[in-house]
Amino acid sequence: MVEWIEFHKLVGVDRFYIYDAATDNTRKLLKPYIESGEVVYFEALEKGCQNQCYNHFLSHYRNKSRWVAIIDADEFIVPVGKYNTIPELLHEFEEYPAIGANWIRYDSNNHVTKPEGLVIENYTQVHADFCSVNLIIKSIVNPRKTICSLSPHECLFFPLSSKRYAVTENFEKIPGGGRSPSVSTEKIRINHYYSKSLEEYKLKISRGMADSMQYRPIRMEDVCFENPMQDDSALRFVEMVRKSLKLFESYSD
Repeated sequence: MVEWIEFHKLVGVDRFYIYDAATDNTRKLLKPYIESGEVVYFEALEKGCQNQCYNHFLSHYRNKSRWVAIIDADEFIVPVGKYNTIPELLHEFEEYPAIGANWIRYDSNNHVTKPEGLVIENYTQVHADFCSVNLIIKSIVNPRKTICSLSPHECLFFPLSSKRYAVTENFEKIPGGGRSPSVSTEKIRINHYYSKSLEEYKLKISRGMADSMQYRPIRMEDVCFENPMQDDSALRFVEMVRKSLKLFESYSD
């Protein structure tokens, strides 16, 4: 979680509204961020209430932020190409209520147990060819133009103008269903570290789904892709994240 926060601070995020459904020591871990005001912390009311958490935020805090990314702790928003931060890109999308970034899923990199080091350096294998899962988007929304979250991948927007829909990085209209017409990751992407190691994947599955009371089956094709390809999109941030983590650790001691 600390790596996730420090990474996103580096790419331009200045506040985090965290809804925590974990049973570990997350709140204690986040205490320095909570005290500094960088994290606004909530305990999730119940298991499987992911979408309710998103809508709680929109109901109570929509006027606190200009842009809000609706993402989970295994998802990293990675600016690409000439963009080093997310705000640099968002300036181009002021007239739209949201930009949808494509989901790029990573496998276990053949890690059986949780390795030392950063998530963004330990997991670098993606599908060699874009597949249907990569059409799924996560949104960065203007909360003032957003009525509610319909699902973790789709929002409903106020009819304030003719452009009351989310678009891709290439300004393609995103139809309903939380999937883009095509996959594009030339400007921004969601690096989805879904499985991590086999050990972490089994623990994830045992906790059940975030948006329902159901449980997914263990699928080894999620852990070891049949035709993986090396992806280095987040590696340029590794050294900066390491330095930020050292500063955090010195502050926390």
